[in-house]
Amino acid sequence: MKYQRPRLTLYFAVSSIICLTMVFAFLDFKFTLIPRMAYHLGHVEEDDYVHKFEDIFNDTTRKTKKILVWTPFFKTVKQWAKGINNELKNCDYACTATHNRGNLPLSDAIIFHDADIDINDMPGLRIRRQPWILYTLEPTALIKKNYNWMNWMFNWTISYRNYSTILGAYGGYVPKSMNTPTPPLVSLKNKNKTMYASISNCHDAGRRFKLIKEIMKYIDVELFGRCGDRKCTNFGGPCHPKEILNLYKFRLAFENSHCRHYVTEKYWSTLAESDTIPIVNWIKGQINPTVIPNSYINFFDFENISDFVNYIEKVGANETLFQQYFEWKKKYELGKSHSDYCKLCEKLHKPYQSQVYTDLGGWFKEDTCTKYSLIGMAGRWVDRRIFNIFNK
Repeated sequence: MKYQRPRLTLYFAVSSIICLTMVFAFLDFKFTLIPRMAYHLGHVEEDDYVHKFEDIFNDTTRKTKKILVWTPFFKTVKQWAKGINNELKNCDYACTATHNRGNLPLSDAIIFHDADIDINDMPGLRIRRQPWILYTLEPTALIKKNYNWMNWMFNWTISYRNYSTILGAYGGYVPKSMNTPTPPLVSLKNKNKTMYASISNCHDAGRRFKLIKEIMKYIDVELFGRCGDRKCTNFGGPCHPKEILNLYKFRLAFENSHCRHYVTEKYWSTLAESDTIPIVNWIKGQINPTVIPNSYINFFDFENISDFVNYIEKVGANETLFQQYFEWKKKYELGKSHSDYCKLCEKLHKPYQSQVYTDLGGWFKEDTCTKYSLIGMAGRWVDRRIFNIFNK
């Protein structure tokens, strides 16, 4: 009997693993799309997933276009509509946003936030001249829904993806006006700290913890957030006030996933909130065309960790080389020439061809990263735990 107990325990463990795997697989098929990598890493066109009709819409009778906000944007639908209206005030064309669903027949477009869509709460009326717009800023690696039911439903997309109907990047830059004063020269003299990172997603698809741990073997990195041993002094904004951030030479502005064109506030906020060089982890195909040339250092531009460390040490000790990463401030300033909603407003005022997304799931999965899956999430959790055990 004493030999049967270990055997029964082993059988139980193996059976549990098999059952859990089957459950995860079922949930993946039921509620997500089985992930696959995008093998075509070249140019992607919206037309690959869109059917275009012959109709051309050009309603010139409405001088002010009305945009119906159907869902919340994480908070409430009223707040999102208010935020859109605040941006529409500065547009070249006249538009207004409303969350009053009684305006459905009179609206020129309906906008939905992807993460807040409820399949049981969709408009009951469909008007052909009225485009339905899917707004999403989430990377493919974090999207948890099945898009098959959305095929032949949405007409336009607003996203950070360069092949969206309307590009909705996290940031941008514009040429400086003639009257803008030249910014003060960025100097190494007042910087007595080398590098910091602020990370709260500890089980991300990009596995940033492995890169950061390797970098920390050679460079002094202060790690803030839930994944580090230090706490930020600010909440809901920059990790620290600008005067503290300016003490650092570099910031590890690593993204949580390697999705196509996925460049977020981690890069843009570094430029806006401090005179610190962002170090990014962008793979081929991920770099967004909106980023500022020569404003960052990409970890993956180096052959190995040794070359990377040597270059960082060189830049951190050379005033001239360090200042080259801030030359852009003489010619550009941060900001978008047109906000996402201004671009939408302009599109509604101009003639546009009727279209619909026939394969929204394919549009999302045509990416440089895998789509979210329960198995993938569990794998990342286990990977992080094993890594922590062997890298204490």
